[in-house]
Amino acid sequence: MNPILASKLDFRRLQMLVALDETRSVSKVADLLHVSQPAISKVLIALEAELGVTLFTRTLNGMAPTPPGATLIHHARLILGDLQHAHQDLQDVRAGRVARLSLGVLPIAAPTLLPGFIQRLAAQSVSVSIEVQEDNMASLLPKLRAGDIDFLIGNLPKQSLNHAFGQQFLYEDRLCCVARRGHPLFLHRQHRWEQIGRYPLLLPPPTAYTRPELDAFLARKGMVIPRRHVESFSTLTNIGVLRRTDAIAIVTREVARHFAGQGLLAPLQVRMPPIAVQVGLVWMAQRHKESTRDNVCRLFGEVAATIVAAQQGTLATQAFEGA
Repeated sequence: MNPILASKLDFRRLQMLVALDETRSVSKVADLLHVSQPAISKVLIALEAELGVTLFTRTLNGMAPTPPGATLIHHARLILGDLQHAHQDLQDVRAGRVARLSLGVLPIAAPTLLPGFIQRLAAQSVSVSIEVQEDNMASLLPKLRAGDIDFLIGNLPKQSLNHAFGQQFLYEDRLCCVARRGHPLFLHRQHRWEQIGRYPLLLPPPTAYTRPELDAFLARKGMVIPRRHVESFSTLTNIGVLRRTDAIAIVTREVARHFAGQGLLAPLQVRMPPIAVQVGLVWMAQRHKESTRDNVCRLFGEVAATIVAAQQGTLATQAFEGA
């Protein structure tokens, strides 16, 4: 870092920039940092004068970063993230832990990939502290950029990520329809979309990568999404709703197979859209030691290989294809 720039960006100023971006309010930042509003304004004005750029502008919705401000805030997040990791690493050393991983996981991978990875990591006899955050891609990707999580596990973005990210494809999945065992539709051997449309639907939210294609498919089938429907990313919520109602969910085959194996759900025999879901890992390319990254990728790859083998080699796979 340029020593002149470094001298102007101490820890408190970095905190202030990030907090202003998150809250868009001088008063809220003052409360967060336990200082007065005039003090925040004074520091911001001084920083802008020293750097020779305007970092924020005032709008009807509060403070908004300018292009130079957004650039500086991006780097401030990375620096603060690295400092947080350094602090956590020191705590790990004091506690006798030799490693720490923070993982962001999407529901598509939470019940299947992640437990297998943790099992394999434990088998290595490595003392490791693991933090897991389950959320959607829109929430987890900024946390990955900021250093709040080390790896993101779930469905890969359809658009290519830039060179700052590394990623590894693990396996491809498809969609299927599931309902609770004993659902009225299981009185029929085959199912049609007009039958399914009579029941509440449990769908991924509009922000999910699969939702636009799914909406287009349902429209081609002449189905209007019923007024009685639930949009949820939460696996536990979805399973709870399915077990207690006649709702029908559209999920990936691997998630469906997992809960069908526990006797909680069963697949419906209906033709599904040919929507391919690419499941994999994402990380920040320059942030991790090669040994750590390679070990994480290898272990997830081993779990994915067992999933692919199960998809290809069991009769259960055929049941999830639909008619």
